[in-house]
Amino acid sequence: MDIYSNRKQVIQNFKEPSKHERLTVSEPRDAAHVWPEIQYSGLYGIRHCGSNATKIDAALKTLRHTLQPAIRDSTQVPPSAAYKTFFKDAGQSQYIKGILTNITTGVHMPLKAAGRAHGNAPSSGEIERSPEIICISRRGQLLYHISNHNGVVDHYDACQERTDGGTSAYMAGTQYIVLCPSFFALDPAPSEPTCPHLDKWTNRYSDSYGGKSIIHFQIFALLHGIAQFYIFATSAGPRAQANGINECSGLAAEYAKENARSYEFYVANIRSKCADFPRIYDANGRELLGGDPAPGNMTERSDLLWISDIDLIDHP
Repeated sequence: MDIYSNRKQVIQNFKEPSKHERLTVSEPRDAAHVWPEIQYSGLYGIRHCGSNATKIDAALKTLRHTLQPAIRDSTQVPPSAAYKTFFKDAGQSQYIKGILTNITTGVHMPLKAAGRAHGNAPSSGEIERSPEIICISRRGQLLYHISNHNGVVDHYDACQERTDGGTSAYMAGTQYIVLCPSFFALDPAPSEPTCPHLDKWTNRYSDSYGGKSIIHFQIFALLHGIAQFYIFATSAGPRAQANGINECSGLAAEYAKENARSYEFYVANIRSKCADFPRIYDANGRELLGGDPAPGNMTERSDLLWISDIDLIDHP
């Protein structure tokens, strides 16, 4: 039985276009039947990307190479300054390493994770998938229901409406990572080391773009969406999310390990061999290894989509 068998919702008042195959979450996901245009980069599926599939393949290969220093750093004893800034607790190092290692391989993971401890075998009925990347180039290609939203959402419109500079979105509970057209306007990776500026007087990063200037590249957009896939597969899903670099560096360890943006900033800092990191103190001036959960900075983000029903047009 499909894990979504009890969650089927029917899209009503929607005129189905020609050359259209309907996929609801209650139906088996047969990639060869439902979405025939698919290419592979290792275990990663790439759908509806046409000639851009080669660019995604190249970005995934660069990402795999980029992750290697971070994987080695994640279990360093004592923890590095970068690790302490973004993940705090050395006791979480194996989990962090596991997420990063999974991203390098694209390993299959069960789609259902709620109520299951990290590392346990999938329970009966769970489906195992590797991440699949979908490219959107026009209206009408990807339609779905989303929680707390009435009617049908066209993902192309969602791409156009984003104001946070985001170029990718993970469809929570599925294997799908959707790339907006703006993804291909990004440079593939930094051409030289790029570190955020730390204001040592305020003990905070002073990048007016929330630190995202160091991660505004294709490899980090992919890292973000893929990290969310593996976070959902190995936990009940993120309990909190932070976006800017100061918010991420302020997250407590229990939240940081489930925050995809924290992985981006961590890997970017390791990649560029950055040396300046904020020091974290308590009210008595004692330096802490852990951080403040900062509940005011935990927001619902548009790059995390709770999907209940999906339609895809086969050909642009």
